[in-house]
Amino acid sequence: MPHLSELHGAATAQGMRGPSLAGGADLARFRRKHTHGLFPPKVVTDRDFAAIDAWLRTLPAEAG
Repeated sequence: MPHLSELHGAATAQGMRGPSLAGGADLARFRRKHTHGLFPPKVVTDRDFAAIDAWLRTLPAEAG
């Protein structure tokens, strides 16, 4: 089965407008930006964030 990136190209948020989703995000920066929006700590725990970030680090780096 092909990798998701082979089917959809490099993973980016909001289509081509958003940042690369390559992992390595800073939890403090994420909390400052999203604490009162769609991703409050009750919905995305620090443990969830770490697991998602670890998975994103496994995706191939975006070319270009």
